[in-house]
Amino acid sequence: MLVEVWADIMCPWCWIGKRRLARALADHGDPDTRITWRAFELRPGHRRTPDLTLGEVMVRWRGRTEAEVTKLFGWIRTLGAQEGLELNLATTRPVSSFDAHRLCHLADAAGSRDEMTERLFRAHLTENVNVADHDVLVGLATEVGLDPAETRRVLDGDRYAAQVRAEAGAPGVTGVPTVVVDRRERATGALSVDDYRALLARAATPSRP
Repeated sequence: MLVEVWADIMCPWCWIGKRRLARALADHGDPDTRITWRAFELRPGHRRTPDLTLGEVMVRWRGRTEAEVTKLFGWIRTLGAQEGLELNLATTRPVSSFDAHRLCHLADAAGSRDEMTERLFRAHLTENVNVADHDVLVGLATEVGLDPAETRRVLDGDRYAAQVRAEAGAPGVTGVPTVVVDRRERATGALSVDDYRALLARAATPSRP
């Protein structure tokens, strides 16, 4: 079974969904399941230097009141805590995730994509560091065992850029997290564990002619 997951480390729902999907996959128990992560940019072309907080963005550009944002962030924080995550959204400052996605491809080649993805989620959503800064990314990559010199060469060049753009522009993927199982069963949003279990069960059922 092939499970493809489109996600962006800027997105708290993607981290929550990742944990819930992992639980559903553990229950599913198919030893032949292969998970492939795909890049998606929530903010293509966004700046690499931090500016407004996520809350300020939602108030200024999304028409939310400060009270609505505070309530929303509190709810998401509670859901994250249920999955063992610490989500500090009020102090998160969105930046470009393009180079972080390229770094995930480098980690994939080294067999440590899951570890790199988790570290990037935590860096942005918990620690609120600038995950578009190359020095920060080299440090995070080194933590998960990637060679710092090789990481620097990747970030200073354009390796994996074409792959990231191709994945981010995949037909039919308009939001994250999006999970596609065996290229036929699809779901978007941070589903419940039960809903992910149902998605996997549908995909495991042979298609009728």
